Amino acid sequence: MKNYSEIALNTLFERYDYLCKEKIYHGKWSYDIGVVLQGVKEAYEQTGDKRYFDYIQNTMDFYIDENGRIKNYQMDAMNIDYINNGKCLFLLYKETGASKYKIALDTLY
Repeated sequence: MKNYSEIALNTLFERYDYLCKEKIYHGKWSYDIGVVLQGVKEAYEQTGDKRYFDYIQNTMDFYIDENGRIKNYQMDAMNIDYINNGKCLFLLYKETGASKYKIALDTLY
């Protein structure tokens, strides 16, 4: 029997091919996407299900190029709400060791 979090995540995966690519977000780095990703991160940490990690990584990779630059990020235009997505970078760097996540982290924090 599936629990409610698994049902919710399966619905997310079925309906959204990575949140950032949806027309409603126009590829913006936004607080609400970060909230959803934090939920997916918690599920990954509790279950170890690679699908959850892959979803986080694929979503964040939409924003972060191979050099660690964050798409459309301008430090002077940002506020505390934009840091929420960045919390996932800690997990990505820890799990992959990819320097692009460390560079992006250094940009945010």
